[in-house]
Amino acid sequence: MAVKAAVDEAVARAAGGPFDRAVEDAVADGAVTSPEGQAYLSRLQWASDRGAFCFAVASVVAGGRRPH
Repeated sequence: MAVKAAVDEAVARAAGGPFDRAVEDAVADGAVTSPEGQAYLSRLQWASDRGAFCFAVASVVAGGRRPH
């Protein structure tokens, strides 16, 4: 298992952090309003500016072979 973590919002975005897309999807699904989504994104930046941001991604790769 590989785990990648970023403690800076810009680094997390560069590594593929799906923040904007997640907000767009949540707004489209009606889970949050656009202003709520923008407030969330602003809060991520606020946390990053204060050293209180952490974004982690875990990925698992498995392999196998089918018996002949």
